[in-house]
Amino acid sequence: MRKLIILLAFLGTSATFAASVTAKGQFTSKPGDTLSFIKKQLYANTVRNVLDSELQKLGLDRKTFWQNYETKFEEHFAPIKENYDQKFGAVDEEGNPVQLSAAQKDRYDRGLRYKKLTSQASYGKFNSIITSYAIKKMSKSLSRADTHYITINAKVNRKLVSEIYYRFIGTGKNRTFSRLYLNINYKLNDLTWEEVGVSSKSKFTDVVEEHWLQELSASVGGVFLDGIEVVNPSTRQEIYEHLKQPLAQLREGNDTAIFGSRQNELRNSLMMNLDITLSKEYKDEKQQIINIKTFGGFVLTDLRDGAVVTFTDFAPASQEYSTKDPHKQSSEIASFVYQLPISEMKSLKRTVKEKVSIKNSFEIVLKNTKNINEAFDFAGMLKEEGVVYFFDPQISATLRNVVNITITFSGDKDKAMEVLEKFKTVKLGDEAIVKRDDTLPFVFNVIHNNESPLTKKVESKRQ
Repeated sequence: MRKLIILLAFLGTSATFAASVTAKGQFTSKPGDTLSFIKKQLYANTVRNVLDSELQKLGLDRKTFWQNYETKFEEHFAPIKENYDQKFGAVDEEGNPVQLSAAQKDRYDRGLRYKKLTSQASYGKFNSIITSYAIKKMSKSLSRADTHYITINAKVNRKLVSEIYYRFIGTGKNRTFSRLYLNINYKLNDLTWEEVGVSSKSKFTDVVEEHWLQELSASVGGVFLDGIEVVNPSTRQEIYEHLKQPLAQLREGNDTAIFGSRQNELRNSLMMNLDITLSKEYKDEKQQIINIKTFGGFVLTDLRDGAVVTFTDFAPASQEYSTKDPHKQSSEIASFVYQLPISEMKSLKRTVKEKVSIKNSFEIVLKNTKNINEAFDFAGMLKEEGVVYFFDPQISATLRNVVNITITFSGDKDKAMEVLEKFKTVKLGDEAIVKRDDTLPFVFNVIHNNESPLTKKVESKRQ
């Protein structure tokens, strides 16, 4: 069970901006490390410890922060390593590894370690949170001469801690997708397929579906590892049964007894629903014309949890067709139907990238709640305001009058964070408001009608 997060009482504005801390750091050196290099690494590790401690005190999501930091650092360091490999001669012109002698491998490893630790010491600009410091003690391990320790007294700028947290939080991992299922439903109103100009449904639908598959393959062929599949009745039923599972079970994908590996395949797939309706407006046998109204809709569903990724309704359109040449008539209708979802299909790759492929999350803290219902109400407001980014706020931890809410979302991080700007001061029911902390963008305070800001500060000092 996740540990409950204990928040540090905020002792006024000055405490929020600066705090005095005593922090320790450790570094294991290797032969050849200079004293200045060792000191820089000791200080960098100490600052990381300070940052980690401050994140915990502020009730922020340390685990996600450090996971995201490591991911972003590896992305940052990748081109540095690539350049180093080329200059050292560890790879050939095509980037393939070159066999190194033992001595060369030793020099390569030492050089790469130096570059990585040096880069890591500055990446993220963590040192900026320390406004001033004094070294209290430096020492070595009595049993291991390569293990170094440092203790410092430092002043910490908590506003910068918050800004750094914001910079790295909300970064997600790319999902890989198994398959795109194309689920097409045709409906005829007061119309037969013969009146459309074909002898059977398949003679019309097969042609349209073939062209849709071509368009989708060109647009997102490389996104779905197992390709694109037009569902048959059996697959459709399997997908519907899959989506009937409880939400938590869907997201965890632990129903292996029923679906086995097929369960994971479905969870990592999307389904595009196309509803096409052809409705006869009128038919003139003498003039050999027929007027058909076409409408319907498009829905993209994430089979991971049944969430609607995007949807649109096709604008109803009536069009008159000549029935003199059935082949020409059916071709014209098929061409019209084909165009209905084509703009969504052409932009599908961008849609998947922005709304599905990266699942992000960040955590906010709601303080001074009188009951859990206030947290649920606030989470509902967040979900409604963040619907464009598929906000899914969930209560993740509670401790007395403090509630942590984890928000998963899709799409651009900065745009999703802008949603929080709309909650600087909002009404929460008839008896309270929620006010966002001026310096900590992930902290929100509930202020009830019988409380003033001054009263709130006094109560905070007593916590």
